[in-house]
Amino acid sequence: MSVKLREKKLKDGRISLYLDIYDQHGKRSYETLYLYLSGKRGNPKDKEIREIAERTRLEQFTQMPTLPIGSIDRAFILAFQQFMLDEIKNTSNTVVGKLKKFRTQLQEAKEEGLITVNPFDNVPYHLRVKYKEPPIDPLTTEEIREMMHNHDKLPAQIAQCFFVALFTGLRWSDVSQLLKSRIQTILIDGKRQKVVAIMVKKTEKPTYLPLSAEAIHYLTLRMLDVRKEVNQHRKLGLTYRHSEYVFPRLTQPNPKAGYGYMKSHLRKWAKSLGMEGRLTFHLTRHSFATMMLPLVGDLRVVQKLLGHADIATTQRYAHVLDAYKASAVNKISAHNFLRGR
Repeated sequence: MSVKLREKKLKDGRISLYLDIYDQHGKRSYETLYLYLSGKRGNPKDKEIREIAERTRLEQFTQMPTLPIGSIDRAFILAFQQFMLDEIKNTSNTVVGKLKKFRTQLQEAKEEGLITVNPFDNVPYHLRVKYKEPPIDPLTTEEIREMMHNHDKLPAQIAQCFFVALFTGLRWSDVSQLLKSRIQTILIDGKRQKVVAIMVKKTEKPTYLPLSAEAIHYLTLRMLDVRKEVNQHRKLGLTYRHSEYVFPRLTQPNPKAGYGYMKSHLRKWAKSLGMEGRLTFHLTRHSFATMMLPLVGDLRVVQKLLGHADIATTQRYAHVLDAYKASAVNKISAHNFLRGR
């Protein structure tokens, strides 16, 4: 059961708000709210209209039939799992993601004393739907070069964020909300090096990710854009509001909306490049790992660069290193050691 607020851009530039509803049987329906945003950035009336739409969404959600939390047991979870697979036609990975959120909610209910046992603990491992690791299809050098020369129609902050991620391996959540204060210059082996300081939650101490010339290039482009915006505001006699974020548009009005904004534009870019169904933001991370592994020849270095807690997660890229090892060994034949035997 869910009620989500959705947006649809109209031909006249306005944005229509509507509700996307899933009832308790998984049936989907839509409800037009006849509420419209101006489509113009910073319009004060848009905030008021969005608040009205959100109140309507909450009212709709509270009217939906509820399920007593005490009635959720092993049988219910297994039936729900099968329902998502057979009726809604969710992929196994989508089901795993939804059940993970469901399990977390039930765990919170247990901690608050609403239930004594998390029913997920009673579901045997062999009965749970399994996550299927999708095949890795990283961007090739030629594809990256083409993308670097063909992104004119992509909003600047999305393009810059994309390429910074591609050349650092940073996740969307880290790079889209990157703070300006995290970009620092430190001494490494006696040399000044630009880095991104990433806070490690467990130790509350920063770990430093060195920045390549390519990553610095796109961060510099972003800083130059900020200067242009400041000058434009100054000419108009307006005050420019500086953001603590490197890519503020990707956090507005909130990170979730910023993600949707990026995703819609990335989809159009993928279509123009002939990469529909393949190009995702997370592909930048896979491509970075695939680029780095043959260069450093060490999975543990790549593990540190990607911030993987477990080397087993990085192991999925091992086949890349194996291929380069085989290629290197086969080059011995160029010396023709066996000729004349």
